[in-house]
Amino acid sequence: MNSAAPLNIVRLGYGIGAILMNLFVQPFLPQSNLFVPYLITAILCFAIAIGYLIFYVREVQYEIVNTNEQENEKTVRFGWILSVLFILSAFFTYGNEQTFSTFLFSYLKSDKFQISTNQAIASTIRYWLSYCLGRLLTAVVCVFLSVEICLTLVWILGFVLAVVWLIFVWFVGLTQTSLVLLGAATGFVLGPIIPLTFAFFNRKVNVTPILLALVLCGAALGIMSFQKIAGEFGILFRRNDNSFDF
Repeated sequence: MNSAAPLNIVRLGYGIGAILMNLFVQPFLPQSNLFVPYLITAILCFAIAIGYLIFYVREVQYEIVNTNEQENEKTVRFGWILSVLFILSAFFTYGNEQTFSTFLFSYLKSDKFQISTNQAIASTIRYWLSYCLGRLLTAVVCVFLSVEICLTLVWILGFVLAVVWLIFVWFVGLTQTSLVLLGAATGFVLGPIIPLTFAFFNRKVNVTPILLALVLCGAALGIMSFQKIAGEFGILFRRNDNSFDF
């Protein structure tokens, strides 16, 4: 019932890791040889996976949610609906989260702005810093407000931000300054969505290991799909307009 604040703190490490990774790969980008940083990252991920496996094989006790068979049946039906929504939510939120950071770097590196790789990475780091700030602030707010209220407020901010993006893209025009500011604002809003969503569904359904695995599979599929779509659009824009403008 009170998992929102801890989940935001735990997931804060994700944003910090993204910041450190951008700093880590920065010296390798001019050489166009990312084998070394990717190899080191793969070794670290493998070591972490082994650590998780050790904890997973340990015996875990699960509690029965309800003792009444009729209530259990209703819970299962309701759980299936929420589980599907949970997986779909992970598909879209993770996909947007990962694709936006890639878009921000790629767009800043386009001919429209003509900035260095280091400047583009600095802007990407600002995105992840705002991302971490959003999660840290939400972790504090969740102590005083329910996860439903926090999630509603974040989605309202997300809707307002989407409108502002549309205004700048279609009417005002994106400059380097506006893109950096909007990127930071996007990180601030996107950061809390995933841990708050996990906390919300954790209160509504019994999040078993198999459900968590399916949710994370949906997240991975969303990341791959969104990156693929973004890449195809990038190729289309470059063919029609060298400035890669909207």
